This record gives sequence, structure tokens and C-alpha cells, in this order.
Amino acid sequence: MTLYSALRSRADMEVVGLNFSSSTSPGLLLKSLEQHCEYSKTMNGTVLSPRAVGLWLVVFCDEINLPQADTYGTQRVISFLRQLVEYNGFWRPSDKMWVAIDRIQFVGACQASLLQIYGTLSGAMLKATQMLRGFSEPLTQAMVQVYIQSQRRFTTTVQPHYVYSPRELTRWVKGIYEAIRPREDLKLKVLLRIWAHEAHRFVPRSSCRSG
Repeated sequence: MTLYSALRSRADMEVVGLNFSSSTSPGLLLKSLEQHCEYSKTMNGTVLSPRAVGLWLVVFCDEINLPQADTYGTQRVISFLRQLVEYNGFWRPSDKMWVAIDRIQFVGACQASLLQIYGTLSGAMLKATQMLRGFSEPLTQAMVQVYIQSQRRFTTTVQPHYVYSPRELTRWVKGIYEAIRPREDLKLKVLLRIWAHEAHRFVPRSSCRSG
């Protein structure tokens, strides 16, 4: 990840990566802050700042679009992030005390167009197989469709381990690439079999059978 690597190269920053998921909560974000920061009392009140003197703590929040909304349509952890950024502090749950933050910066990233990203990867993957180059688009569309349908149907309320992110699509494409890389004479029927086989690595079998 280019941005993450660039931030980590800065000598004046300590960068912490936090991968968001559907179950990420304000409490988890606060716990991550407390692992790298400390509370101190000042003349202006309580302040949470990095333990490392003189350094900024940069919290890289990856895939911030994934947290699940509550019954009122609110992504609570995103609302908490907005409060931290806009008001430069938060109300501490343990004692309801206002805590200001100092030298803490948040950087967020969310998924771009899945079709665009994985269409590019699929196109590059099939580039060496001239007869199959034209199938990269429908292959990608089917892949993203299976991913989205599975994400909607198999949620953490069904099973706690049903946590989906675009990383699963990346593994899917990588698995196909590893299987077809030595085969320049690949046939479409074989490609589809490999595609379906790799799908079973992250999609529950029942979703693949349900069409």
C-alpha cells in the first residue's frame, strides 16, 4: 500500500494500521488509541497524546466503509471518528469526562470501484492467453456479483467468522493467476472450473450452490 508505506517512512510519525470490518466499534478504536497513547492531566483538562515524545501518532483506518450500520442507519465508529476530528476529543466512557487529543492524526481509505480494480487485475491476468482476453470483463462481473451477494447474505449475525472485505477478492484473483500462469493454451472451460474452485476458498459452499 503506497500511502501506508509513505507514512511509515516519516521519522516524525508512528503509524498504526487498523483494518475496519463490519464489526468494528468505537470501543475497538479507542482501545487501539490507548495502546499507543497515554492520558495526562493539564491545566486545560485531560489530554490523550502519544507516548513517544515529539512524535505524531497516525492511525491508518483501512476500509472505513465496511462497519455495519445500526438500526438507525448510523455507523457508530465513523460517527466517533468524526467527533475526534471535528471536536478534537471525546467523552471517555468510563467516567464521562471530556478528553482532548493531541498529536493524533487519522487517515482513512475505502474501497474504490471493485469492477474497475479487479477488472484491471483480471485483464492483466489473461493478457498472456490471447483466446481468453475478451473474457476478463464478464469474469470480473461474475466475481464481484458473487462477492456482494455473499457479503449481504452471510453476515456476522449468522456466523461471527463471516467477515468479508476486498482482500477476499484479491486472494481469489491471485489463486486463479497461480493456477493458470504456466498455461498459455488455457481453454475457457478450464478457466471457469478454476474460477469456481478458487471461489470455494472464501465463499460458503451453500452460497455457491444457491446460484
